[in-house]
Amino acid sequence: GESDKSVMDYSVSSLADFLAHFLDALGPDWQHVSLVGHSLGGAIALAFAQKYPERVEKLVLVDSAGLGPEIDAAVLDLMRSEPTPESIQGELTRFFAQPGMAQQSLVNQVYQQRTAPGAHAALRSTLEAAFGGNQQSMDLRPALASFSNPALIVWGDVDSVIPVTHTEEVKRGEHGQQSRVEVFASCGHCPHIERSDAFNDMVTSFLASA
Repeated sequence: GESDKSVMDYSVSSLADFLAHFLDALGPDWQHVSLVGHSLGGAIALAFAQKYPERVEKLVLVDSAGLGPEIDAAVLDLMRSEPTPESIQGELTRFFAQPGMAQQSLVNQVYQQRTAPGAHAALRSTLEAAFGGNQQSMDLRPALASFSNPALIVWGDVDSVIPVTHTEEVKRGEHGQQSRVEVFASCGHCPHIERSDAFNDMVTSFLASA
């Protein structure tokens, strides 16, 4: 989170193109990759796979945006507000099933990132582009449906930010025939933190599989 916060287009489509340029800058070994994306990062991964399908081997989408319109308005309002330790504590508490996971060290880290030059304006621009009107403005279910390689969709069953019901169409095979859905019990919006050991084992196994 320490990169410059330029005045730019922070839409999901633009960020997917930015990712393509970033991989190009890394060199020829980064032209074909697997992507792991959480929340808005999942939407960016899906948009990237839709634009550059030849460059994506596998997808891992973690409590991903882009698979339905609903999103928690309260957490968006907290993110839009001027950053304070108290507002960030309230925001992060909504990300976990276990409130104690929003530890003070994490609050301090996020507060430092949010108060960096240009960071708050960039965050508000990102939120407006993706979640204007307190709903998800991009529907990337067709992108998942058209993705022909394996995809792993991971969710927390008590996610209060983006509801686990967004996995139902995927489970029925309506979006992504190669998609596998795994739901962590008693887990919120961040299974990679709340259930890190099980999550890491699952994702490592998925990426290593043929």
